[in-house]
Amino acid sequence: MIQIREQSKDKDVIKSTAIDNTKSFLEIKDLRKSYPLGTGNSHFVVDVKNFTLDPGSQLAIHGPSGAGKSTFLNLIAGIIKPDTGSIRIGNLEMTTLSEPERDLARAQDIGYVFQSFHLLQGCSALDNLLVAMAMNGKVDRKRARELLSLVGIKEKENSLPSELSIGQQQRVCLARALSNNPKLMLADEPTGNLDSANASRSIELLRSLCEQNNCTLLVVSHDEKIINRFEKSVDWKEISDVHNLND
Repeated sequence: MIQIREQSKDKDVIKSTAIDNTKSFLEIKDLRKSYPLGTGNSHFVVDVKNFTLDPGSQLAIHGPSGAGKSTFLNLIAGIIKPDTGSIRIGNLEMTTLSEPERDLARAQDIGYVFQSFHLLQGCSALDNLLVAMAMNGKVDRKRARELLSLVGIKEKENSLPSELSIGQQQRVCLARALSNNPKLMLADEPTGNLDSANASRSIELLRSLCEQNNCTLLVVSHDEKIINRFEKSVDWKEISDVHNLND
């Protein structure tokens, strides 16, 4: 059982939700990740027994910085490999893929919004989207322009990242993450570099865009104001417990 917090109009409701594997789009089992210590031992940062998300659902995971949430997203995205365990996205088992295959799967099916924007500084806003599309082998200039318009910066398509405000750069990142019509959107502290007003607008835009595109959304953050904007959220400690492994 994982404690899922659901927002109601009147108050928060704590609901114990049993995982239903028959409906899951994202399914994770017995996932562990550790890093070696100088003593010859290992330090575990992720230990997830069972975790699922339904297609089109939106979930926020909250917890302190440095607890392993970012590592968890990187494992799902196939950026790093786990020590043990399985990660199924749709019909694709990520842990059985080679690194080039994981790169391709990420380009085709996964959108990723980073806390650090990772925009190509020598490329315009439009070109940043086109490069992402090229990774998937399908460059669509019209769609790239439509996405920039959708996030409200159509007039900035020829601007370099250095010529954009922090909020505008974040909008380029949102458009880039959607450029290949992903089935799964991962967001790692997506508002960490934004002021309060821009953070609120950005998270609402992210949620709206994912809903419009029927894209499953998983966000991790330590900011309670962001977490409270989601109907469903869960404490990272409910998902991963590494204390026994590191004792």
